[in-house]
Amino acid sequence: MNNVQDNKGSERKENKWLADRSAGIFILLLSSGAAVGTIILPLMGMLKHNEDVLFSTNLIALTILGFLFGLAYSIFGGENLNKLSNPVDKKGVTRLIIFSIGFLAILFGLMAVWSSVVNTLGYG
Repeated sequence: MNNVQDNKGSERKENKWLADRSAGIFILLLSSGAAVGTIILPLMGMLKHNEDVLFSTNLIALTILGFLFGLAYSIFGGENLNKLSNPVDKKGVTRLIIFSIGFLAILFGLMAVWSSVVNTLGYG
């Protein structure tokens, strides 16, 4: 009887793990789809030296944020991210600050790369 309960508990943990990760993977896939329209197609137009290339840096930033959030959610899962964003001690606050700084550093770094590429191709 106890073995059956342990089996159900581990199955529940496995399903929760999969549900947390699948939400992150879904966000990651949506962001990847958005990246095609907001980053890749304008970049291809710029490389072909088209004059009518349209892009929005705000949409690019949102796409990158969605991609980073989906990646973090699929790697860490919702439960671990909730622990990170709900700190109860000084270590929790430190982890949250480090995670946020890293997240923003990646975002601003990728936006700087985008800006550099756009300026180099003459569309800035």
